[in-house]
Formats: sequence, structure tokens, C-alpha cells
Amino acid sequence: MLNKLRILRVSILLFSLIVCKYTIAQGIKFNNEIDSLEEFENSLAKSNKITLLIAFSSHCGVCSHMDTAVYCKKEIGKFFNKNFNTVKIDLDKEFANQFINKYEIYGYPAYLFFNKNGVLIHRQKGGFPLNKFLELGKNAIDPNKQFLSASLKYQNGTREKDFCKYLAESATEMNQIELQKNCIDCYLDKCENWESEESVKFIFKYTESIQDRQFQFAIKHINEFEKIIGPGKFSEKIDNIILKDIYQNSYDDEIKGLDTTRAKEFATKYLPPNEIEKALWLYNSDQLYRKKDSINYINSIFNYFIKFPSKNGYLINNLTRTIAKFTNDSIYLNNALVLSQRAYLFMPEEKCYLNAANIAIKLNNYKKAYEILLEGQEYSRTEKMKFYELNELIIQIKQKI
Repeated sequence: MLNKLRILRVSILLFSLIVCKYTIAQGIKFNNEIDSLEEFENSLAKSNKITLLIAFSSHCGVCSHMDTAVYCKKEIGKFFNKNFNTVKIDLDKEFANQFINKYEIYGYPAYLFFNKNGVLIHRQKGGFPLNKFLELGKNAIDPNKQFLSASLKYQNGTREKDFCKYLAESATEMNQIELQKNCIDCYLDKCENWESEESVKFIFKYTESIQDRQFQFAIKHINEFEKIIGPGKFSEKIDNIILKDIYQNSYDDEIKGLDTTRAKEFATKYLPPNEIEKALWLYNSDQLYRKKDSINYINSIFNYFIKFPSKNGYLINNLTRTIAKFTNDSIYLNNALVLSQRAYLFMPEEKCYLNAANIAIKLNNYKKAYEILLEGQEYSRTEKMKFYELNELIIQIKQKI
């Protein structure tokens, strides 16, 4: 049965490739002859269009999806072939390191737009549905949306709220940190209602430190943020920001290590009273995890969850996976099973359902494992997600109950 599922998945992929092969003439026409940075830069001056560089990896599932579902479509080809000279670079090739280093390509697929003078004028990364990819192309030639022209407008005094919001996002992609921060401040200064859905999403996206004024706002309005962002996603980011900042500000150059006193002073300065103990407990537990002191980490973080019922699904999943890996003690495992089911309530991802089911299996509780997997299967069906490993494990478990 497992072989049949794998064959079906391969067949679907092959069908997509065949369809794309017959439609590629209608899609984007790529210049794949480039095999060095120097050759690419020389080609920019020869083009009478903006050059779009698509950087991808042959091992990237999203990149493959863009090939078979987006680039080969007629409407995409019509627009991109008219407005851009498009080049694809496989980042797995040896020569691609030249591109990665010069243009700081740290995610793929990445889309970099250049004018004929070799200036990077716009960029974005990630997978897009067809309409959003078309929008990306339009933004790259729109004077109000293209990063280069938009940043010049900002320098010349344009400060509208929506403009600053867009430019903050664009500056992030261009790694223009100072401009990004200025645009964030501009947006927040002009925003009259920080509790609106738009503002909450913006604040959540661009909160990076507990010293940020938007962090201080978010931590005081947890209920509003959890309602819009989701409790698990919000808790995970807040915990990560707190840990990052405390680590950075508790390091002592003299002792070449972390100073707990400095950590407490920093947390006390920037966190509200009800968050200080929680943050320091998490900080101390994380140090145990980094030191691979598994038993003490497990005990510490278990007590953390008893005192502070966390909604951080990532943290819960990480803890329970660690327990399952390092102990066969039935008390620990039963507690981990209960806790692991909280993880997918706040972070309903395939790995969370699988982790909870595997803990149940380790306890020889196949019936419980099957129930957990069915919950995951129903969620994936409702949300139209593909949980391949989960479905395969269901077939295996069903034979044991």
C-alpha cells in the first residue's frame, strides 16, 4: 500500500512535468546560458529590458512547484516575456557561490530585478500563486512600487502611511535595515489605531526586540494579538525574541560566557513584572538544553509548563520530542503524551501530530496513536494540506489495532 502511495505521488509529479513541457512555449522564456557572475553582469548592459534573475535550487520543492504551476502559464509568459529578460541560476551549481555572496541570496526561490546599469532595483523571495507572481512583476516596473524608485521618493520626503508600510516590506527584502526601521517608525507614528487588524499584523511582523516600542505594546495587549495572529504563533515569536535579547545582553566579555545577574537586570528593565520570572525560567531551561543536560532540562521545562501554561507549540513539541528520545520512563512519557497533544492545538503541523503519535506508540498505546493521527488527517483534509508521512503511519498503525 505504501508503494502504491509513492507511485501515485511520482505519477502526479510526472504528469505535471509533462503538462508543463507542452505549455512551456507559452510561459516564461529563460536564458539559461549564463554560467558565471561576470557573464551575467555583462549581459545586463546588452538587454533593452529589466533583467529578472531567478535563483533556485534543484532540491527545493517550492522551486519545482513554481516551474510546473506558475512559470509555464500563458498569462505569466505574456507579461514577463514582454517586460523582462529572465535568467535562471541553479544555486546548487559551483559557480553560483559568486551570486550568493555578492547579492546575499539566503532563500529560494529568489527573484532579483536589475536595470541595464547592473543596479539591483527590486527583489523578493518565496513561492507565489499565479496572481501574486504576476503582481510581483508589475511592482518591479511600477515607479510607486519598485524598491529603487520608491526609496528615492522616501528620500525626497514622501511619508504617507500606506507608502511607508509597503516600503518597509520592500526594504526588508533588500536588506536595507536602516530604511526598514525608518519606515516602520513612520508607519507607527502615522497609525492612529494600533489595535486594528492591519496594525497588529504589521507590529507582529516587524517586532524584533523587547526594546522596540511595538514589543511593549504587544506584550500589554496579548489577547488582541492572539485573536488576530493565533496564540501559538504569537507565543512562539515572543518567546524567541525574549530569549534572543536576554542572551545577547547577558554575555560578559570578561568571563567569556553568560552572566545570570546581567540577564536578570536586562529582563527587569524591559519586561513587565508578570513576564520577568517566566522569561528567566525559560532562559535557564534553554541553557540546559544547549548544554545537552537532557534530564535537568526535562524537569525544568516540565515545571515551567506547570507554572506557566504555554501556548508555544514549537517549545512543547521540542520538549516532548526530547523526552521520547532520552527516556523510556512511563511516567515521563505519559506526561509527554498529554503535553504533546497541546502542541498541535497551537501549532497544527504534521510534525506535531507525528510526534504525539510516536510517543503513544512508544507507550504501546496504538489506539491512542491512531486517534491522534486521525485528528491530523481530518485537519489536513479540512485545511487542504498534504500530510504524507502521517497518512503512511495511519496505514501501519491500523494493522496493529
